[in-house]
Amino acid sequence: TGWIAVNPQRFVLKKGERKIVTVSLDTPKEPMGLKEYRSMVFAQTTDERPAETTAPGREMRIRTISRIGTKIFVNNPAAAVKLDCAVTKVAEGTRDGKRGLEIQTANSGNVHIQSDNSKVAFRDEAGKSVASLPLPSFSVLPGQKRTVFFDLPEQGKSKLEKGKKYNALAVLDYGGSDLVAGELEFTY
Repeated sequence: TGWIAVNPQRFVLKKGERKIVTVSLDTPKEPMGLKEYRSMVFAQTTDERPAETTAPGREMRIRTISRIGTKIFVNNPAAAVKLDCAVTKVAEGTRDGKRGLEIQTANSGNVHIQSDNSKVAFRDEAGKSVASLPLPSFSVLPGQKRTVFFDLPEQGKSKLEKGKKYNALAVLDYGGSDLVAGELEFTY
């Protein structure tokens, strides 16, 4: 995008070598009605192994290319920012053979939300707090929903007991003036 500059853009590093790369932001002078500017900067690495002879007259080369993207969000200081988030659904689910909770959130604000300090609290049938575990960090763009999968702890690695009923309370800190939550009663 035209408002991001990366210097230097290309270079070669020897093994163990480091280089400082400067990323400069110059958002447009005219606000264009946007509440937030968004973009990504990608870093790509290439690693090529020396050629190997696989058979007489045949050579094999292997090149590994990795690409990493870094999200950039810049609030427009001339626009009114509205942070608004809700937990729209909490349900049991499985992913990669692991049991967990699917926590769906919706962003009805006008800028992205970032949730870095959220948690899932577990209470027993009597309402006593049993455990509180961190929820993985996530972000949601304006007008979008995101479902975050939370792995339930393996048996014996928390105070949750197999066969007992619990209330899971997903408490999200999205950067707004309040916290939002959703809950689910389930059997561990």
